[in-house]
Amino acid sequence: MPERDKLTNVVMMGMGEPLDNLDEVLKALEIMTASYGYAWSPKRVTLSSVGLKKGLQRFIGESDCIWYQLHSPIPLQRRELMPAEKAFSITEIVELLRNYDFSKQRRLSFEYIVFKGVNDSLPYAKELLKLLRGWTAGLT
Repeated sequence: MPERDKLTNVVMMGMGEPLDNLDEVLKALEIMTASYGYAWSPKRVTLSSVGLKKGLQRFIGESDCIWYQLHSPIPLQRRELMPAEKAFSITEIVELLRNYDFSKQRRLSFEYIVFKGVNDSLPYAKELLKLLRGWTAGLT
């Protein structure tokens, strides 16, 4: 990839749910971060996921960063925006993620896309704060 020296970060998103194709995603991440590949810091490579339980647990165990899509801190509304909520709720995912140490090299980011008139008011901000309360180490 001739442009690789110009890139500062890579975000894997917009390609379908990456945890549905985890073997191939992990191979791509290895090539980007391994010394025989591009040797990028894992902090430069981010994967965006809605959080499928089986894949999420494996991904966290085998990689150094993750970016999790929230979109709404309210489960009923999140179910409308993201069908994955039906299988694995936002509260379950946040609790699963709380069990991992993100204070070292690993980084966790939460993505919250604001939709005007849908999830952009003060009650949503308060619910988001409540959902993530007390969680600061390694969180971006």
